[in-house]
Amino acid sequence: AAKYGLQSGDEITAINGEEMSTWEGIRENVLYTQFEDDLTVDVQRDGEALTIEIPRKAIENISVDEIGISPEGAQTFIGGVEPGLPASRAGLKESDIFVNIDDDPIYMPTDVITSVSRNPEKPIKIVWERDGKTMQSMITPTANGKIGVIPISRIPGPVTTVHYGVFEALVVGVKGLVRVTDVFLTNIWHIIIGEASFKQSIGGPVKIAEMAAQSAEAGIFSFLSLMALLSISLAIINIFPIPALDGGHLVFLIFEGLFRREVPNKIKIAMQQAGMVLLLALMIFVIYNDIF
Repeated sequence: AAKYGLQSGDEITAINGEEMSTWEGIRENVLYTQFEDDLTVDVQRDGEALTIEIPRKAIENISVDEIGISPEGAQTFIGGVEPGLPASRAGLKESDIFVNIDDDPIYMPTDVITSVSRNPEKPIKIVWERDGKTMQSMITPTANGKIGVIPISRIPGPVTTVHYGVFEALVVGVKGLVRVTDVFLTNIWHIIIGEASFKQSIGGPVKIAEMAAQSAEAGIFSFLSLMALLSISLAIINIFPIPALDGGHLVFLIFEGLFRREVPNKIKIAMQQAGMVLLLALMIFVIYNDIF
């Protein structure tokens, strides 16, 4: 964000022509913007209206954290500490608030992840707050650049709850489903053509558990939203034309309907087995990727 002209104290008024009035709106707009679109950010700075262009290719992952912005007063606290890892041994506890790492201020979870991951097996100074008291310790990340904490954002300010009627909720829900499906399929396409990192785009049980913990800390609505996203993702994956998935069975049915003859059982069994091997290999990869 700083590279392309955003500054501390800027007030974001619109993104890609859509007016912004809440931080959640900014997050959703950045997430759901098509991958190939640049971001046009309108801001107010010292009473002056400015427009800032951020190329989509400059954003590695689709989130406001990756752009490098956070709302005024945002804090990053610890949502969980893994026993036996450096953070636990140094005395860090759940709900501690990060202040800085090696004198670099911490504004958002990605600041913690970046500062820690770039210093594997090298001591770093971490300063945090607990019950109004400032504490610090030299902590050495593991060989894979982790200290064993789940950093979570805490956004200040009032919360506005919007109530919908039954039919209004249905319309909003369908629109949300379409947007999520569009983002998911677009991400898959960019993985296929090599414009998105497969390793960074895919998460397994460990990653899902971390995200579930973070969303649970944020509240029941955030947690249920994550569960809905996972359900949509699984439903979409299930209709991919891969043997052993429902999409693979659908391909067989379409073939049989077009050519008026059944696919031989030997071919079905062989393709089902190949599909299972592919799925098992993918599961092993994502679990390994989560851990290491």
